[in-house]
Amino acid sequence: MNEKMFCRQCEQTAMGKACTKSGVCGKNPEASALMDSIIYTLQGIGIYSDKLREKNKVYPDIDRFVIEALFTTVTNVNFDSEKLKSTLEMSFQHLGNIKKEFINIYPEYDISQLPEPALLKAEKFSRNDALKRAFSMEQTRT
Repeated sequence: MNEKMFCRQCEQTAMGKACTKSGVCGKNPEASALMDSIIYTLQGIGIYSDKLREKNKVYPDIDRFVIEALFTTVTNVNFDSEKLKSTLEMSFQHLGNIKKEFINIYPEYDISQLPEPALLKAEKFSRNDALKRAFSMEQTRT
């Protein structure tokens, strides 16, 4: 594929399918990849949060972060790559923290059975890894 991006994050997508060179909305490929990576890590956070709520464990700081990070990805008005990278790094930090908490509360739980976003190794996942992963995910979505 020769596509620089595969973005279908908004109603403005090219021909109602996806933007593949740059976004009709003004988004560039890096911003699209970062937003996809943020959403992916938030899915992992959500998986752990949902299970922890079964034990009445709630983490308001993480809940608030998830709302703010999701808002960052849905507004389509701010494509500042540095802000998105910072949000992604915070996503990994929260994912690592909530995963540790989950393991403490559910020590016998086989986390390898959880969906893939929960299995990200946040402490080993760099910005470049995030971009590579997002671009490779976009390449397989057609």
